[in-house]
Amino acid sequence: MADQTIVKGYELENDFYNLSGGAQWTFAKKDGKKWFIKRFKDPVCPNDTDSYSEDMIREKRAAGIKFYKNKRAVYDAVNDCDNGNIVTIQDFFLWKCRYHVVTERIDAENIDVKDIAALPQDEKYLLLKTLALNMMRLHQKKLIYADIRPDNILFKRSKGGKLVAKLIDFDGCYFEYDPPEVKGIPLSEPYIAPETGRVVFDGEELHLTTKVDVFSLGLLFHLYWTGHMPNFDEDEYGFAFRALLDGGSLQVSGDIPPRLAALIRMMLLKEPADRPDMSYVLQELKRITGDVDAVKPAPAPAPGAVKKSSFTTTIRMSSKGPAKSDGSVIILPERLPRRGEAPEEAPPEPEKKSDSSLFYIPTDF
Repeated sequence: MADQTIVKGYELENDFYNLSGGAQWTFAKKDGKKWFIKRFKDPVCPNDTDSYSEDMIREKRAAGIKFYKNKRAVYDAVNDCDNGNIVTIQDFFLWKCRYHVVTERIDAENIDVKDIAALPQDEKYLLLKTLALNMMRLHQKKLIYADIRPDNILFKRSKGGKLVAKLIDFDGCYFEYDPPEVKGIPLSEPYIAPETGRVVFDGEELHLTTKVDVFSLGLLFHLYWTGHMPNFDEDEYGFAFRALLDGGSLQVSGDIPPRLAALIRMMLLKEPADRPDMSYVLQELKRITGDVDAVKPAPAPAPGAVKKSSFTTTIRMSSKGPAKSDGSVIILPERLPRRGEAPEEAPPEPEKKSDSSLFYIPTDF
């Protein structure tokens, strides 16, 4: 391989492959397990050998810390939603100036939407309920998934032979109360909600909510049940969101059972306030299938509780950076704990040496 073969203890199986947007990915092995690793294009955190100006180093490192804080808050919230069908984040770290995120490698079934549409109704309902539960848990944490599309849902056979839906790739997720800049909103145009289109393409200033996911999931429900999207004039509008914004309509297939079709119509309403939330969607699916088990919400922290992580990594910074003269070491969190793993103790603060140009920044975020 042209690239390095070891990244923070992960033995790479191949070089990194390019993704749209500039990110890269590959598979790796560590501790006898298989992993998926994604390398972010930005931000780049300069090291001691980079020939940037002092101001540029300060700017880039500040951007890196902000990126880390934001991503880890999202990843911690995602991991709190784990129910076995959310592919959680197992590692998140800085390596060779770039951030990397690691998840379990899923050996997915080679199956397309036509195959899913051909499944028996009870199996399709199970898939829809699984996806609805996953999304409801995220929404209870005020997380907008923002990038619902077939590529981000993998299917795996359970021990009983049933297909199970696994939700992956939370790098487009953001908190409803902390949206990204417009350029940071994920865009899979066939699946975005009308209000997302108004913000991104029409330049309107709107507060996006978790209802964008409800719309996208409504499209996906239709796709999985029938093998195709709701009908609209594709030649005229191109995408479902544009059809609604331009006064067109989405026609739900008559092949979908009436109660499910009614639910999908509600999910596909133009105005987000008119759509149901995911708790209602899941409960309605359970009512349709006669499933009376209670929906278990994702655990919420006690009021005022602050969840602190205890994993750290050490990054040495050059004197060209925004350092104090007495410096030491930057301590940044290293990775998120794996399920069932006891948290590691944070390393002690290193002794300050008078002849050092390094510095110490506590990172209790």
